[in-house]
Amino acid sequence: MRIAIHRALTLVAVTLLLIATAQADPQTPQRPAGKSSDAAVVAAIIAASIAAYRAGGKGPCACPDDVDRGGRRCGRRSAHSRGGGWTVLCSPADVTSDMVAAWRKQNPTR
Repeated sequence: MRIAIHRALTLVAVTLLLIATAQADPQTPQRPAGKSSDAAVVAAIIAASIAAYRAGGKGPCACPDDVDRGGRRCGRRSAHSRGGGWTVLCSPADVTSDMVAAWRKQNPTR
């Protein structure tokens, strides 16, 4: 439960930071009404990636900032940090513009 709360708070913080950055830039084009911001789409993609990892029963260490069952930070033991196997998106830097475009194509009303 504590891990889920930590992950949710991290995603909210990242989303708010991305939204604040986008709003501070006067060159940022306005999106059409009813469309999600890129920051919201990125947060949704990250959340879905982490949820898919956890649904696969792979354990609590999807991302380096997660904590294991003993309360220790996962760090290099996380799936994100280890080569091979499961690929987990943990930060906005992991999400490409092609992923955002694909998400928008699959979710046209959001």
